[in-house]
Order: sequence, then structure tokens, then C-alpha cells
Amino acid sequence: MISESTAHVPFRLFSPPDVQAGAAVALGRNHASWFLVLARPEELCPSRPIFCLNFALPDDRSAFDARSAGGKHVFAVGGAMSDDIMDHLTALLDQEGCAPVNVVEVYPNNPFYLRALVEVLVPDRELMYACARCGKWETQLGPRFMRCGGCRRRCYCSTKVRSCVQLCS
Repeated sequence: MISESTAHVPFRLFSPPDVQAGAAVALGRNHASWFLVLARPEELCPSRPIFCLNFALPDDRSAFDARSAGGKHVFAVGGAMSDDIMDHLTALLDQEGCAPVNVVEVYPNNPFYLRALVEVLVPDRELMYACARCGKWETQLGPRFMRCGGCRRRCYCSTKVRSCVQLCS
């Protein structure tokens, strides 16, 4: 069963100090991955995701849909670009001056380049989502994608796309 999109709640926009000359960005999800995404497609940069933010070690199932004690999403930042990612994440602010994440734990140097565990402060309804089938991202002023009524995790961009998908039980 697929539920229709909820009332249009725009995703929360953040202003980065130096990404795409100040273009607005949002925190987004595509399956189990977290992204920093341009809020609107730009002519000079057709790819909307700027960075993949999370890092999961192979076979670490605990990294997917992890939650803090307060019930908020958490993910690990790591990999070769982890310092750049942390710099960008910690510099972002919305129009009220709120950050998208809170650094929960900073890891010591390690061979996996894991840098930190961060807690997402943005509510689910204000995150940007990619279609679970085709990968297309939601748009700033367009309708929100429909959520799967079974798992409530997947989002689909249209009824045509969702009709091709085997539904959750």
C-alpha cells in the first residue's frame, strides 16, 4: 500500500559558506545514504547531490537507519573526504540559525577514516528524498514524494513509478 504525499511541507534549507556560491542546500536521503543536496538544479551543475555524508563499513548492518536514544537519526562520517564533509556540515545554518546536525562523538584517528558520529536535528518531514526507484530528487516547490504505506521509508516520485515496484507487506 502506498500513502499519498502529505501536505506540502517544504524541506529545510541551509546556507553553506562556500558551496556553489551560496546556493541553498538541504539534507537528503536516498535509501540508507545521507546527502548534502542542492535545493534546486543549477545550469552549471546538473548533479544535485554535492556530498554523500555517511560512511558505513562493509557488512555493518547497524549503520542503516540507526537512531539516537532520543529517536533521531544518527550516522557516521568517514572516508577520504571526511574532514571536508565535517567542515561543511558544521558550518551549515538555516534561516533561524539552527544547524542540521549535532556532533555526538568524535573518533580518534583510525584506519577506516571514521571521523564522527552525528545526530540529525532535521525532522523527517523536512528532509529531501530521492525516489527509491529512479533516483530523482524532490524539488523545492514541487509536491513531496509519496511514501510506501508498508515500510514508510521508501518514497516514490509518481504513481507510474510506484506501480512497477513490489509493495512491502
